[in-house]
Amino acid sequence: MRFAVHQESALPSISQSHLHLNGSSHLAKSSESHKSSKPPPPAIAKTQFPTSVSISEILQAGKLVKPKPKKKATLVLEKFDVKTGEWHEEGVLDLLVDAEKFSSGGFRDAFLATSCNREEQQKWVIKKYNAKAKDAITNTLKNNGRRSH
Repeated sequence: MRFAVHQESALPSISQSHLHLNGSSHLAKSSESHKSSKPPPPAIAKTQFPTSVSISEILQAGKLVKPKPKKKATLVLEKFDVKTGEWHEEGVLDLLVDAEKFSSGGFRDAFLATSCNREEQQKWVIKKYNAKAKDAITNTLKNNGRRSH
């Protein structure tokens, strides 16, 4: 007859030892008293408080935000035909353009714009020559003997 005994020391989490006889398993009570080990209590999460908010920020939270003033502009889109040397109207685009520029370069100011079509509002950047550039262009044309239109 063949048998194997697994002691508690080999399996510390089991309070009974197993006796195997000819491939079948029988339970035998352990002679040693096994102390019931309770799992440690769950860790309590540390309470965290948000950073303090100043009174001025609280007062500004309820302020009315005024929308940016916008101007309506209509652009006529044209296409140049190289073969005939003529411009052809392709369509019209209605835009709402911010009154204040968001960026400025050497010759032009840039304005944000959105299309007036409520179904498909597209964003655009409209560039307009600034006063310094207009003066430079006008002076260049005058000095070259050409007329400005």
